[in-house]
Amino acid sequence: MKSLNILMVIFFFAASSLSAQTTQAQENIFPEYTEEQRWQRAESILNSYVLLVIRYGKLMGQDIEEVANATVEIFGPGWSNDLTPLQMVKYLHRNWMASQNAEFEVLEASEEIIRVRMNRPYLDFFGENGETGGISVNDYETLLGLFFEQIAAERGMVYKQQVEGESMMIVVRKL
Repeated sequence: MKSLNILMVIFFFAASSLSAQTTQAQENIFPEYTEEQRWQRAESILNSYVLLVIRYGKLMGQDIEEVANATVEIFGPGWSNDLTPLQMVKYLHRNWMASQNAEFEVLEASEEIIRVRMNRPYLDFFGENGETGGISVNDYETLLGLFFEQIAAERGMVYKQQVEGESMMIVVRKL
């Protein structure tokens, strides 16, 4: 019996030692990220998804308009059918805020129309030549514009976007 107790004590210490080594090894495997690095990664993933949608559509022989149509078919049902211009822009704002460097300024707001200026925080993602992975910043913005135009049109509104330098002007109004 004494041997069994000694074996149990040895087993307990060995198991505790292995457990401590495993926990220590697990803690040291993953790097620590700053909040800034986490924001950058999340924004990169979001931009990559948009690029993936465009790239896949192009591989399937679709132009940007066809890709936008398919995207509306997939994501359109998630948008409320009873939107006002302000509510639609609130949705846009919420999505835009996924970027740490997003800026959003309301220039005009009423029940009938809302006009905003947004920065284009994704531009760095495309580099100096304005292209990444065979997709241009123009493709990216065109897809978003067509998507939001269709969402708005299906809900009795008009959506317009226009690039002005580092900013994008957006107007949403009731028909």
